[in-house]
Amino acid sequence: MMRAKVVLGVLFCLLILGCTSEVNQTNNMDDELVNELVNYLEEEKFNGSILIHLDGKTILSKGFGYANVDEEILNTPDTVYLATTLTLQFTAVSILMLEEQGLLNVEDLYLDHIDEFPNMEGITIHHLLTHTAGLVDYHRGKFGSGYGESNLDYIQVYRSPLELINLVSEFNLKFEPGSRLDYNASNYVYLGYLIEEVSGLTYEEFVKENILIPLGMENTGFSYIDELDNQALSYDISTSVKDGQQKYYLTDPYNASWQYAFAGLSSSVEDLYKWHEALSNYELISKESLDKMFTPHTVNPYTDNPYGGPGNFYGALAEPIPAEGFGYGWIIDKSGELPTVYHMATAKGFSGNMYKDFEKDTFIVFLCNVDDGDHLYRRYSKSHDLRDGLIDILNSNDL
Repeated sequence: MMRAKVVLGVLFCLLILGCTSEVNQTNNMDDELVNELVNYLEEEKFNGSILIHLDGKTILSKGFGYANVDEEILNTPDTVYLATTLTLQFTAVSILMLEEQGLLNVEDLYLDHIDEFPNMEGITIHHLLTHTAGLVDYHRGKFGSGYGESNLDYIQVYRSPLELINLVSEFNLKFEPGSRLDYNASNYVYLGYLIEEVSGLTYEEFVKENILIPLGMENTGFSYIDELDNQALSYDISTSVKDGQQKYYLTDPYNASWQYAFAGLSSSVEDLYKWHEALSNYELISKESLDKMFTPHTVNPYTDNPYGGPGNFYGALAEPIPAEGFGYGWIIDKSGELPTVYHMATAKGFSGNMYKDFEKDTFIVFLCNVDDGDHLYRRYSKSHDLRDGLIDILNSNDL
């Protein structure tokens, strides 16, 4: 009897040791992967915050560099950045929430709900969501008024949605709605105003009451009307040719109201993870609506772009972006049962990226508050390249 107990005890110990060894091996692999990711981000001189969720767990949630250089305040996962064009997702979901409430249909003509603006004939809500409406872009001088980053007198004070729409409404459409892709800010400004008219709330109130508060996104809001703690300052950076030393300069401040429902939201990577989880679990909209959001609707994506560039809508990037087209607020890299979706973000001094591969259960979001002064489209390209470098590391590590 004693011998049987000893044998059982030995077997139990071996079992425990085996399980512990497996756990330690997994932990070691996790640690090695995280170290590789951190080393890569440091080599790239990343200054911001990042969160990576892989196979059901968050493997990295970390800040790099400074939120405030002069006061030596470090970036953390809760640091708040201007999320710029990640705002598109929130606007699109708001529209889909109103559709589920029976207050509109994405195939409705815009004029069915708001008839006060000229040159809107034939434009549906779907056209605006997919950047195929044909509107001029108030950000760019080539087709519209050009009220962008270079026009500091305009963007440094609060601008109402109607002020932004009035910059656009006097211009004729550039093409027949639905016939071409033209990614631009005006589409989502019109959508933001539609949300206000249909819901009876301001755009910002609707997003807060229906998304931010229910999800506990306490570090997310609109900096032009909200008091947000932990906000990062935005910087230009220059590198000395002589000694390679870097110097930070505060960018010119501007009022994000001029970005509105296109790019006016501020958030943190931890809050954006809450957003991602809520979408994935159908807490805000149904699976049917989410599938619609993640379906590529765009005609001839990334071709025939009026702003130039080698076959992609962002303009003068070094390489085309491989993708199937636009969903609602997302770029669809692979559609189907388990899609891969993403969107980049950029503004003067801020940039970022959000990426989700549903098949591999991989989620990446990062926000940055340092800019090297490069052209807008180059900022998009750098964000895209940084994200692809992270994906390469994740794919090369078999957990």
